[in-house]
Amino acid sequence: MKKLDEIITKITKPFTCQRYIVYWGIIYLFAVLGLYDFTHTDIIMQPKTVIWLYVLMVAALKATVFIILLWYTRKRKWLHVVVWMLISIFCALCLINGVSFSLYGIGISNHMLIVMAQTNVQEIKEFIPGLVDNLVTDVLKPQFIIGILAVVAFIYSVVRYANRTVFSIMIYGCSLLGVILIIMGLFLLGAGRTSIFTYTRTLRSVILVSKEQHQLKEMMAHVQKFPHAESLKTQRLADICFIIGESASRTHMSLYGYPINTCPKMLNKRDSLFVFTDAISSSTSTVYNMERLLTFMTDDETRNKWYQYPLLVDLFKNAGYKVWWLSNQERTGFWSNGSAPMVRNADVKIYRSLSLDDNMIVTYDGDLLEYASNVFTDKSRYKFINMHLMGSHTDYKKRYPADYDYFNGDTIKQKFDRPWLNDSKVQKVAEYDNSIRYTDYVVDSMINMVSKASRPTLLLYVSDHGENVYDDRDFVGRDDKSVKVPFVIYVNTRFRNLYPELTAVLNRAKDRPISTGDIIYMLMTVTGTTYSYYDPTRDALSDRFKPRHRYVNGKPWSHDHIK
Repeated sequence: MKKLDEIITKITKPFTCQRYIVYWGIIYLFAVLGLYDFTHTDIIMQPKTVIWLYVLMVAALKATVFIILLWYTRKRKWLHVVVWMLISIFCALCLINGVSFSLYGIGISNHMLIVMAQTNVQEIKEFIPGLVDNLVTDVLKPQFIIGILAVVAFIYSVVRYANRTVFSIMIYGCSLLGVILIIMGLFLLGAGRTSIFTYTRTLRSVILVSKEQHQLKEMMAHVQKFPHAESLKTQRLADICFIIGESASRTHMSLYGYPINTCPKMLNKRDSLFVFTDAISSSTSTVYNMERLLTFMTDDETRNKWYQYPLLVDLFKNAGYKVWWLSNQERTGFWSNGSAPMVRNADVKIYRSLSLDDNMIVTYDGDLLEYASNVFTDKSRYKFINMHLMGSHTDYKKRYPADYDYFNGDTIKQKFDRPWLNDSKVQKVAEYDNSIRYTDYVVDSMINMVSKASRPTLLLYVSDHGENVYDDRDFVGRDDKSVKVPFVIYVNTRFRNLYPELTAVLNRAKDRPISTGDIIYMLMTVTGTTYSYYDPTRDALSDRFKPRHRYVNGKPWSHDHIK
């Protein structure tokens, strides 16, 4: 018994010193911050209470390990200093991770590191005001402050009043539970297990970014510097506003006959719009669609890579246009939405989001309207404006502000009698329809700007792909039926008056079978641009246009009825 008491005393001795208890509490707090976004990863599909218990125990384990290291290195000065340095780095990383997640919904990751690497001075200037606002509204929330004060009060009370041995045993008990939960968690997490360790995750992110940057450098080495530039001729007949939506299906748009009024504004303007009835996207993936929307790569091309073709941005830059890229998607597009390297030569690039992560601090597509308004006051004579929306990207309810929470589950139940729709599913359909209605507002706002433009201006809106939201079965996501996308063109009065023949051509082309990968040819026609890569048989506005079997994901689309 005496020997057992000696063992217990020896084990608990490090924690009988008040300052080490304080150290443990502080490190524990930082460790929790470092794991803050862990509960929001989609790898672990466990109840939140279990996940949070796991997080707390892991944090306890980390704090305990550092305290033990501090205690047993206290008489070895240089080693003690090294341990303190490790603790300082650890706490700094944990703090950055916690603050980053609070601000943007994403912790230390390759996305964040890429953003940091690609940020310039101008973007920092634009970023700082928003950062201050977010710090006030998101980090300095009452519950956040109360939580810190509670931890401080807890540590003080323990130091002041608690039995040190009992508390030490409690710490070890928590740490032991942490070890057990980690072992259990390894079987649950699989390849994602490293995300729970701040050091490992950060190191892994650095390695990933390094590899990705190297891949990008190699890829860019193969990009041609706008080949055959001598063949480019242009009349610059009109300015262009090209809006690329996200996950919007025309089957959910009242503009195309959907029984729920998701497009009240565009529907009111229908007589002034050219609504194309048979447009499909070239893929169910954003990445592969962007490769075809932003280059001369065609939908049926399976051998060459996108960077072996001239880029849309380069085409219009060489044609004498000033090019803007306004995006509410993340700038790390090479690894996610695919756009970043394709628009790298744009004169002005503005990104509103850091990540597509569902838990990010939301920025709405309407936030781009202020930037777009400034474009129209720009003194550049010829303008090519690109807007990349977040549109209806899942999670749908995060794509529109509260005042656009217009439809609910009852709305869907009244219109559709689908046996696979329960209460949660009809709510999801309603949220998707709300996101479509908000996109209608954004596109309409741009139409209003274009209508007032001093030059003949044309606006195109098309979605990268659609979405199946319990439409024909118990399924939500993308399938080969969900490539039916909206494609709408608006021209202002100046365009109609100057180019009545082009206006008539647009009207005749509305019902032609179009692949969104061929829109680049239509843009050339309406601007009076010719180039060696132009193919009139793919241009729906050309007299030489030939209907053909379209391709989705590199394969003939099975739902195409073209003869």
